[in-house]
Amino acid sequence: MYQTIKKDNFDLVIGSRYIKEGRIEGWSLYRKVLSKGAIILARVFTDVKDLMTGYFFIKKECLKGVEINSKGFKILLEVLIKAKYNRLKEIPITFINRAKGKSKAGIVEIIYYLQNLVGYLLYKKKVINLS
Repeated sequence: MYQTIKKDNFDLVIGSRYIKEGRIEGWSLYRKVLSKGAIILARVFTDVKDLMTGYFFIKKECLKGVEINSKGFKILLEVLIKAKYNRLKEIPITFINRAKGKSKAGIVEIIYYLQNLVGYLLYKKKVINLS
């Protein structure tokens, strides 16, 4: 990700499971449906293929003076809407389900995400993926 920003002069790089050569290993059908559903709900804001990922890298100057205050731990959509950047790129990743422990994602995170979506309606910015 760092090399993509540095060498190819992107401001934001997103590790995506949902582009060519990206993959997910070990997910249940429920988790896949939940992830895709969340992405569909956010289409009003962006055409980024994997905005539910936690793997992204952004230049710090793109966040200067920007307040990020999303509820829960899915913050990429808010970064996409509020950050000051010109070029973004999604690169493929392989996401492998955790071998130990449990996901903290549950009904509370779903509620937070839906609340965040409603709050983002105040922002009219449509993010376009340039990769």
